[in-house]
Amino acid sequence: MTNGSLERLKDNLQVLDLSYNEFHDDFSCLGNLKNLVILNLASNSLSGPIPQSFENLTILRELILKDNQLNETIPVFLGQLSTLRVLDLSGNHLDGTIPDSLGKLLKLHVLDLSHNSLEGTLDEIHLRNLSNLQDLRMGFNELAVKLGPNWLPPFQLASLELQSCTIETPFPQWLQTQTKLIKLDLSETGIFGPIPKWFQQMGLIEFHLSSNRISALPENLHDMMPKLSGLSTS
Repeated sequence: MTNGSLERLKDNLQVLDLSYNEFHDDFSCLGNLKNLVILNLASNSLSGPIPQSFENLTILRELILKDNQLNETIPVFLGQLSTLRVLDLSGNHLDGTIPDSLGKLLKLHVLDLSHNSLEGTLDEIHLRNLSNLQDLRMGFNELAVKLGPNWLPPFQLASLELQSCTIETPFPQWLQTQTKLIKLDLSETGIFGPIPKWFQQMGLIEFHLSSNRISALPENLHDMMPKLSGLSTS
């Protein structure tokens, strides 16, 4: 896309979907499209960092950059895009830690940072203000999940995916509060002990616990979770 064509489009364009193409050139010019509401660049060949020019997309609701070759760290300025509802950076080569600024995205419904090379911790500072969050996907990173035993989340999740992150505790007590949760993936997280009785209050449809240290499965597991259609524990 040339600078000339961007000039003609920048005052009117609200939705730009260039997903599933072969783009690999500099895409920082897209930060000039200040009226964008949705930007979808999924499944291309984009590399390098997320452009600084994207800080100009101040009314953006969906930023989807999944399945590219983006690297370096997640920029702090993304936390200033206060209208974001969907942030999907999965399937890249992003490294470093999760910036605290993402905890300022109060309207966020979907946060997907899975399948990267992130390290450090996922803790309360990232999540305590995200009252609209519905889908949280952090799996396949080198993250340690540090959420206190008495923590009360502000959200009601439908999907939580933390596979291969480090938890290494019994089942987190805060999961009891998630009455709308239908998909839970805690595979390879170091969770240990029995499945607690309060799981019978959950309406899970999909539940993954493989490669952990679960000491006992209730004989009436399917009675506890009658909606369950997908279960992996080994």
